Parts: sequence; structure tokens; C-alpha cells
Amino acid sequence: MAKRRTPSPADFVARVAKDCKARGVTLRLEAVHRVQIYRGTYCSGYFDSGSKELVVAVARPDWLSILAHEYAHMQQWVEGEFVEDDDSFHKFDQWVAGKMELEDDELTRCVRLIQRCELDAEKRAVEYLRRYRLRKDLADYRRRANAYVLFYEVARRHRRWSDKESPYTVPTVYRQMSTRFVSSLSHITKKFEAAVLKECMGRRKG
Repeated sequence: MAKRRTPSPADFVARVAKDCKARGVTLRLEAVHRVQIYRGTYCSGYFDSGSKELVVAVARPDWLSILAHEYAHMQQWVEGEFVEDDDSFHKFDQWVAGKMELEDDELTRCVRLIQRCELDAEKRAVEYLRRYRLRKDLADYRRRANAYVLFYEVARRHRRWSDKESPYTVPTVYRQMSTRFVSSLSHITKKFEAAVLKECMGRRKG
């Protein structure tokens, strides 16, 4: 009996490309460090269910992890999960940019929905990372994922976004996190908050 071949990173990229094509999603792997998601706003990658695009910056060492995360968001869309978050993301983005005002209760509702969506995507991504051998140190990935999820709480408190570096790329930020996925979406330490403000966030908008 032939030994079953272990799935590889190339297999994962092929899976994503095939799935995108089947669902009418445009896959763009761009040779840049960060991609523009909105005018003046950059990130490492995104999935947009409206324009049906999955975009990842590949001129960075962690691009396969980013692809796994954004593909997880695509799977959420396919399954109809976190559909209500589409509006929450839009409202939050507009609020951060100073183009919309939100009552505190509505802002918190949006942020928590986004965090739950992101945490679910991170957990899905870990399964892809493990199955396709995209990353060896999954504990380190979970630590970085936690920094990203809790980053939204800092953004909520200060109305600022990551105009500098993403929280999961800054050691002084993500090394403060547990290697287990977070259970609280609102609890952050003063030290974490200060590190995010210093290393990740630009000037306040609005």
C-alpha cells in the first residue's frame, strides 16, 4: 500500500485558488508588504465578500499565515457565518476614519462582533497551518493571533488604527499574549495597551 502523501504549502495555495475560482472570487497575491484596503488604509491582506476578492501581500515572510487567515474569512462567508459582521466592519472602519459617529453601546457591539469573527477565523487558520504544514510554531501563531484580536479593544478605546506595524509582527506586543486563544475580548493590560499605541498606531483620526 502506497504511503499517503502529507499535504504541502503548495497544496494549500492550489486549494485556495481552486475554491476561489469555483465561487467566483478573485484571488490576488500581490508582491508588496501591505495592500491597500481603503484609500489611505493598508493591511497585510483581506477578504471582501462584496467585491468577492481575496487579496494577500506576499512580499513578507508570513504571507502563507495571512492567506490561511483570509481564506478562513472566505469560508465563514461560504457558510453564512458572522454575516451580521459585514455591517459592523463597515461602521467600525467609518468610525475610526472619523466619517461616522457611534454611540458607545453600538461601537462596543460592533467591536465585539468583529473580534468574535476574527477569533473564529484564527482558529480555522490554525487548522490550515497544521494540516498543510504552513507553519511549525502554532503556539507562536496563537500568541500573535491574540494580539490581533485584542488590538481591536485598543482601537475602540483610542479611535486609532495600525498606521505603523501590525500588532502580530511586533515582539514587544505579541509576546505579552498567552499561547492559548483568549477567552476575554475586553481585558487588556496597561502594558499591552501602551505597547500597541507606541509600536502600531499612528495619530488619532477624526
